[in-house]
Amino acid sequence: MSTKVSFVIIVYNGEDYAEQCARSVFEQSMEDIEIVFVNDASTDNTEAVIRRTLEEYPNRNGQVRFVEHETNKGIVETRKDGFYAATGEFVIFIDGDDYVEPQMAELMYAKAAETGADMVVCDYLLHEGSKEIVISQVPNGVVGDGENVRDDIINRRVTCTIWCKMIRRSLFLENDNVWPAHVSHEDMVMSDMAAYYARRIAHVPIPFYHYVYRSSSVSNNNEPEFVVKKLELYKNNIRIIKEFFEREGVSEKYAEGLLTEKVLARNLMLPYTNKLKYRKIWLRTYSEVNRIMLFGNKEYRSTYREKIWMMAILWGLYPRMKRRLLSKRFNPDRIWTLTTK
Repeated sequence: MSTKVSFVIIVYNGEDYAEQCARSVFEQSMEDIEIVFVNDASTDNTEAVIRRTLEEYPNRNGQVRFVEHETNKGIVETRKDGFYAATGEFVIFIDGDDYVEPQMAELMYAKAAETGADMVVCDYLLHEGSKEIVISQVPNGVVGDGENVRDDIINRRVTCTIWCKMIRRSLFLENDNVWPAHVSHEDMVMSDMAAYYARRIAHVPIPFYHYVYRSSSVSNNNEPEFVVKKLELYKNNIRIIKEFFEREGVSEKYAEGLLTEKVLARNLMLPYTNKLKYRKIWLRTYSEVNRIMLFGNKEYRSTYREKIWMMAILWGLYPRMKRRLLSKRFNPDRIWTLTTK
């Protein structure tokens, strides 16, 4: 019989966080698991820390494997290599600087067995400095299983991250185009395609995953020219998922999700729009969104706050007026609020 759940853990230069992450998986209450660490050419002692921690859990020795990269490949290829090294019925991806609760595999697998789900989604805890925030994966706190969960994921009513989901491994084996091509918001491609292919999706309203926000992360580099490059990669991943929806004939059904991703992508440039160069990039990126913010469309009615916000950006007043006036009186609604913090 195959292993029930494979944890695929991506590690790169995370020696300060590796022990906590490793312990959280070694201490899983489910016995029938597999743990695959993919070391993306770390230059520090990350792997040594994991191996030293493993010595305290002899019962896990036969369940742990290491995949080594000679050169750094980035998170997309690293996740892919970890996935193909895994053998479990289901896969859970973990980033090496995060950690999980000990009953994650047991209770999520039980939910899959109970419902016949191909994907099980859990809530997660966001750690940002001293703050801990529970992020629910159901809109408005309404728990549900099935088609509504799929639509909530793809239409961005909940987070599209891949790491708070347990996914049947056959979804990736049978549909190779689930893998994104670019390292910027790559989760949306994997999550959307897996959700689309899943015959049934279930939800467990427990925050099993601990996502730790680290301002020092490379992905949080705020240099404007780095952000411009990140934007281009993000746009490529949006193109991948857009073409997939068009091929499957579901573009209209998931138009809300695509609009949200376009807003998220272009608003990477928002902190720099007081400079004309970057304001032009923001305006030209998915320029159709400008009209939606000002006038709305058949799916979305623009509010007066969004109109004011849009005009403030056009005049170069953002972000100077953000705290003093815009955020207090005219903070925009819905997806715009999510993208301008």
